Amino acid sequence: MNIRRSLLVKMVLSFVSIMLSAVVIISAFTYYGNVEILKKHAFENNDMELSIISEKIDSYLEMLDLVSAFTYESELQELLSRVEEESAITSMRRLRGFQQFYYKRLVSLNFEGEISDIYFIYPDGEVLHQGEGIYDPSYDFTQQEWYEETVRNSERTNIVNTHRQEYNLSGRYHTQGVYNGNYYISAAKRINKLNGMEMMGVLFMDINIKKLEEMLDPLYIGNDSEVWFADENGLCVYSQDREELGMKLPFSIDQYRTDSGEDSGNFTIVVNDVEKLVSYKRSSKTGWYLVSAKPTQVVISDISLLRRNIFLVSAAAFILAVLLAVSFARRFFRPVRALAGAMKEVQEGKLDIRVDVYSEDEIGYLTNTFNHMVIRIKKLIEDNYLIRLREKDAQIEALQLQINPHFLYNTLESMSCIAYVHEVEEISIMSRALADMFRYSIRRSGSLVTVEEELNHIRNYMKIQKVRFGKKVTVDYQVEERILHCRIIPLILQPLVENSIKYGVEVKMVPVDIVIHVAYDEEQIAFIIEDNGSGIREEKRKELLRVMRAGAEMDVLEKHAHIGIVNVNSRLVYQYGEASGLHIESQEGCFTKISFHIPCSKESAPKD
Repeated sequence: MNIRRSLLVKMVLSFVSIMLSAVVIISAFTYYGNVEILKKHAFENNDMELSIISEKIDSYLEMLDLVSAFTYESELQELLSRVEEESAITSMRRLRGFQQFYYKRLVSLNFEGEISDIYFIYPDGEVLHQGEGIYDPSYDFTQQEWYEETVRNSERTNIVNTHRQEYNLSGRYHTQGVYNGNYYISAAKRINKLNGMEMMGVLFMDINIKKLEEMLDPLYIGNDSEVWFADENGLCVYSQDREELGMKLPFSIDQYRTDSGEDSGNFTIVVNDVEKLVSYKRSSKTGWYLVSAKPTQVVISDISLLRRNIFLVSAAAFILAVLLAVSFARRFFRPVRALAGAMKEVQEGKLDIRVDVYSEDEIGYLTNTFNHMVIRIKKLIEDNYLIRLREKDAQIEALQLQINPHFLYNTLESMSCIAYVHEVEEISIMSRALADMFRYSIRRSGSLVTVEEELNHIRNYMKIQKVRFGKKVTVDYQVEERILHCRIIPLILQPLVENSIKYGVEVKMVPVDIVIHVAYDEEQIAFIIEDNGSGIREEKRKELLRVMRAGAEMDVLEKHAHIGIVNVNSRLVYQYGEASGLHIESQEGCFTKISFHIPCSKESAPKD
């Protein structure tokens, strides 16, 4: 069997395709579903980290408020107060007092390593400095934007974006004159006198950015992780990449913020073909955004393991499904293959084969039907073979009967003439009738005759019987004239009339009255041959009907007493169908009635 046409292969391939599609779809849904879950967990972890670090930074900046609050102590207020025409020694004492005051306070708070430099800037530009560096007296703080903003807003501490200490001479330049100092974030606070709103100056504190970076270290995962501080305008105030300072972030946070305007959230972006998970948190202290961007593959590092496990499970499930599909298909198609093999053998002429039926489903039904069909085919072939044998026997018999028919016909004509000359009327009548009957019976096989011709044949037959039996047999013809031209097959009435005479006059030796009734009935010609002879016993009548229905073999028919009736029935059924077969009614000692109907074609139907 060609594999391309094998139903088994097609079914297995279809099942495998469906299973493969199902496995791929389920695996994809499982994979991407778990990826989304991992992303959600990663976002939640990022939110938690950002919240913790943001709170630490806010707490740290609140310490700066505490430091700036020291300026309202009376001791420091006294130190910061100036007098007109102050001497250099007094100015130096004021500076030393400022430095010692803040040094003690920072030590007491364990904060001396957090703030590198503290500046107090008077409205006229004079500066008191305490810290690690060397202040550049040529630098004018009062000309900076942050200074003006701090002076205008006396209520809160102003946080100054990341910058270099251009006002500090310590390590400011190397030999090429390029600035080589550290980066700082500063806090500025307007300081007023205790007894009113008059401004004494601005307290300016530098915080080394390294302290901020230490707080942000937990947010760095892998080489592609990035952390930013951005102000309300989206400008970068802190980044490891110093070139990004003061620049816009690579994305707009406002674009991704929720409609509710929450101060924290998450979204994903693609940078240089790398997907990153971005989380942000807005500081309630500064209004700045703390932003973390981490590669998705780094954050959800378990994704590779998940992908491998899903692939292994899917592959195992697919292989198992294929094995089950093949096993199921083989079991399912075993009877189908057996049936196909049997059909091939039947095609080659082997009609003795039978296929075992294993189930009562559709396959079992097909197998059972096939077995019955083979039996039926074998029976039809055998019947056809017998029919051909009968046809050959009939042809041989016909050939035997047709030996020199014209010679016999001419001989009978001669006998009729001699009888007429010698005035032997009975011999003349019999010879003439027999000659006409012989001529009628040897006409070409398969030709049709009219009802009138068939009745004339009966009349010739009865002329002979009249000479033989005299008044012991009579025939009454009840025929509608309008159907005399209708065409029928020949020699269907003589055997029936002969049967009435044989079993009435010849066997029982009783007179017989025969009635032949022919009429037109609903596009059919109805024939009824009825006699008042000895009748047929019921057992014999049933046996006769059985033989007619069975269409017995020729050797059986030859031995049967009513062979003429059986032959007429077979010819009628063969020519016109089962509905035209003979119907026999009889009562022993009373009558016998044989009837049949022949369809009448439109061409030969009688005209009203």
